[in-house]
Amino acid sequence: MSNTKLTKEEAIRLHRELWDWLSKYPKAGKISWPGWIGNGGDVDDNVLSHCFCCEYANNLTEINGKQMCENCPLSWPNRCCQEQNEDGCLVGLFEDWQNAKRYKRVLIAEQIRDLPVREDI
Repeated sequence: MSNTKLTKEEAIRLHRELWDWLSKYPKAGKISWPGWIGNGGDVDDNVLSHCFCCEYANNLTEINGKQMCENCPLSWPNRCCQEQNEDGCLVGLFEDWQNAKRYKRVLIAEQIRDLPVREDI
């Protein structure tokens, strides 16, 4: 985990910048983003789950004691990014992106980039 305490606005801004870049470079992974180093990430990967919103949510969890996904500043279609089905398989939007081929990966990255902000967090 990073030593940086992101604000909600910073986490969302970095999330959107990262996922915008990923939508343009569908073969790339998160830590390939040119903005990774210098925004809390480093070669040792100090951002929780390679996700600025997870980093923010985890820091908030330390304060309010809620589950991390409950503190995500974004509204995901299935409550969180990696929802599990009854068999324990990850079926969330992030998992879809990881497993998708190029064109579909672009569409999912754009969807993740544009997730609505939760006003209750």
